[in-house]
Amino acid sequence: MEKPKILVVDDEEDILNILKFFLEREGYEVDTTLNGEEAIKKIEKNYYNIVLTDLRMPGISGVVLLEKKRNLAPQQRWLL
Repeated sequence: MEKPKILVVDDEEDILNILKFFLEREGYEVDTTLNGEEAIKKIEKNYYNIVLTDLRMPGISGVVLLEKKRNLAPQQRWLL
């Protein structure tokens, strides 16, 4: 059985590492990125069961990322 895949987006590397550690320990496959621009590229190339994003980030914020996701991958679930 394939592991559920999660993309975690946060501009703080420590937060990414902590979330990745705990989510992988729970059996998820986890990708991470430090910004919204890179998140968009990953979403265009990969399917994620869940995208977990910070709201306030430089550049593309989590809010803008959520607005853009409607066109990129409407079937994906999003958490803030």
